[in-house]
Amino acid sequence: MTLTRAALATVVVLSFTGCSRPPRPVVRAPLAERVRRIREAFNRAECRAIHEDASFNFRLLQPLEGWLGDCVEMRADLGAWQILAAQHSWWDGSGGQVEGEGFFEKGERWVSMWWRKEDGRPRLVGLQVGGKHWGVPVPQLYPPLRLMDPPVRNVKRMDPA
Repeated sequence: MTLTRAALATVVVLSFTGCSRPPRPVVRAPLAERVRRIREAFNRAECRAIHEDASFNFRLLQPLEGWLGDCVEMRADLGAWQILAAQHSWWDGSGGQVEGEGFFEKGERWVSMWWRKEDGRPRLVGLQVGGKHWGVPVPQLYPPLRLMDPPVRNVKRMDPA
């Protein structure tokens, strides 16, 4: 067998044995657009629009009246939202997260947003600015961690007697 045939055979074998890279998450472009829209709505004092466009779970856990009060307070404390310098971001087609330093007119705060696909588009599920959160608490996930481990075997269950 010549060197060329050996190299070709190696490539063919490796491609069928699963030695390729795992698939990468979908490009985060949908989230960039949604973050921009939220920032613009925040700057125009359209807090109701942010709430109405959020996911069902966000609206369920964060009543409109409470959100409107908190949003107005946040705008007064922070001023205009200039930019979000994302440090961690992922989107896998059904959910995702964006985290980074938010630069506001009156200072900087860590901003974390958690997203879920509803009605064919990303919708805000949770928002954390500084130490305050709204909606579903945002988990600290840097590129998607597996939330479910393989089942544990041979574990003795201790039930109260």
